[in-house]
Amino acid sequence: MESATKVFSKKGFTKATMKNVMEEAKISRGSLYAHFNNIEELFLEALMYDDILNEHSLIKLENEELSPEKFTNWIVNLFNLLDTPGRNLTRAKSEFFLLYSKNQVPYLEDRKERLEEILFSYISEGTNNKVFRSDVDINSYIDIFITSIDGLMLSLSSRLENKNKITKKINILADMLVNYII
Repeated sequence: MESATKVFSKKGFTKATMKNVMEEAKISRGSLYAHFNNIEELFLEALMYDDILNEHSLIKLENEELSPEKFTNWIVNLFNLLDTPGRNLTRAKSEFFLLYSKNQVPYLEDRKERLEEILFSYISEGTNNKVFRSDVDINSYIDIFITSIDGLMLSLSSRLENKNKITKKINILADMLVNYII
């Protein structure tokens, strides 16, 4: 799966081919097609693999002591994945999400719901423990949170800006998202 993730990271979803993955993984056509019928199935599996890795950071966040600083650090660390070679699926995800709906690929809705549940649980606990404001509409906040993170990730995936500008934007977004709920 790491080879497929590397290929999708380099080429995106629309330009990646089964042949690219075979070459990266150094496996035969038969080996790859024994597990996946097409590039869509392979990408969906790569997406699930990537989601598992990302969920570990969410679960870690849930298990840590509640604090605005930890929430800010978690947001900033999400963007560190953009600098991990072979792990940035932002462009591939965008292409895939534009081509397929949640009706065609139910997993897309499942993954969004899981993220919303984890964030809802974390923010609710923070609200109950008076770490976060109690007057926040948590569902609306989560929707804006996800949209903002996704938008900045997509914008930054083009890599047209220098590292300092990118870091500044990430820190501003993290501060905005956290300061709203404290």
